[in-house]
Amino acid sequence: MNRKNLLNKIDIFDSKEISFRDYLGIFLFVFVIWGITVNFGLSFFGDSSIVYNESGKYINELGIGSLLGGKGTEEFRIGTSLSFSLNKILAPYQPFIFHLTNVLIHALSVCFILHILKLWEISRFKALIWAAIAASHPLMTNSIAWIPARAELLLGLFFIIAFVFLIYYLKSRNLIYWISSMIFQIFAFLSNDTGIVIPLVLLSYIILINKKQIKKSLPFCISTVANYFIFYFINRYLDIHYSAVFHFKNAYIFDKIRIFPEMFLKVYFPFALSPMPVFDTLIISIGCLIFVLFLFLLWRNRDKAEIQFISFGIIILFLGLLPFFITLKKNDGIDYFESLTYFPLFGILIVSVFLEKAEPWLNKNKYGLIFGLILGMIGSFSNVNTYSNPETYFLKSLHHNPNSISINRKLADYYFSVNKFNKSLDLYEKLIEFEPENDELISKCVYICNKISDSNRKTRILFKVDSLIKAESEMIKSNYK
Repeated sequence: MNRKNLLNKIDIFDSKEISFRDYLGIFLFVFVIWGITVNFGLSFFGDSSIVYNESGKYINELGIGSLLGGKGTEEFRIGTSLSFSLNKILAPYQPFIFHLTNVLIHALSVCFILHILKLWEISRFKALIWAAIAASHPLMTNSIAWIPARAELLLGLFFIIAFVFLIYYLKSRNLIYWISSMIFQIFAFLSNDTGIVIPLVLLSYIILINKKQIKKSLPFCISTVANYFIFYFINRYLDIHYSAVFHFKNAYIFDKIRIFPEMFLKVYFPFALSPMPVFDTLIISIGCLIFVLFLFLLWRNRDKAEIQFISFGIIILFLGLLPFFITLKKNDGIDYFESLTYFPLFGILIVSVFLEKAEPWLNKNKYGLIFGLILGMIGSFSNVNTYSNPETYFLKSLHHNPNSISINRKLADYYFSVNKFNKSLDLYEKLIEFEPENDELISKCVYICNKISDSNRKTRILFKVDSLIKAESEMIKSNYK
């Protein structure tokens, strides 16, 4: 039997329509990849504040405080806070229920992605492979394993559902689908501030893909634009700094944009990379080369019908990342950037699906997609344990970027919180070399030295601080002269 006949014998390669069995299979596949995270416990910074509600910062009256802009609840919106509260009701102070919910949300999102590919008439084989890639991609690890990333998962899920209802509405003009899409747009916004861009994303789909029927879709367009302005003014009222109330003056856009090549590399070569941005010259160079190749393929296929869908995917990517690039703080979001990519990755998926469809040498090779899926699964299995506890996460990040002040500080704070004072002191002392005038670092070093009864080391650290400050002062004077 030749290879072609053999492939025809394999059920997944046939042209049958996607069935319930396929949705169930992709749902279970998510648990095969990410089920291990359920046992992770407190895997990253911020988890304990949610699970144990130490300060009431994240959960306040079932999350209602975050909608009203209550003090200390600005970290999460009502949808995310409510989901945390429900977890706490179901299994008080048990991390597993929070992790399980994250996996369930991701599994539902992937099932809806598969359904969208079905509505776009992507072949059953390719739809299943693309959905499996979306299910298992290592860039999803932070969003799934880190409990506070629930906001990104809910944003992704509610957006995808709102998008499905939009597709149904454009096909049938049924009022129920219109209302349902509006409702899920609101749910997305109430889960994550980035939800403000979803009306713009849906509007761009109508303009790009259904431009011949814009007049018939005018009621939906008007209500979507109205949603955007409602979301915008709510954001203005709540004055939440990480939102679409953008402040261009202090945005540090160009400082943050250097993360983009590394992200691009992680999308298409998703393994053996640090969970935190490394900003390594080689990695940035390879990422830039892949990006240039990507642009070349776009240019070469610019006249094909698929370019409309590709443009739509690029809009999702751009609008999804915009809140990260336009924020008040210089380093805001960089340390947990991967968790912010959950929604934008849907845009990259759309671009990849239709670029593969448009490009002949990619479209003919079924095994290329399977190879990509296998690589992604290997990357996920090798990467997921990094998130099993904060120490492994930060140590792997430090392996790639040993002089990162941010990562060293977070690891030092983690050791301090679990009473590993000697390890914590080593890192605080290292950080003092970079920030000798940081009173908080000096205070923690003194506290730890007193705690472990090491007066000699305390004297040495204080002497080092004086020496560093004097040296810095003399350097400034010499430069001034």
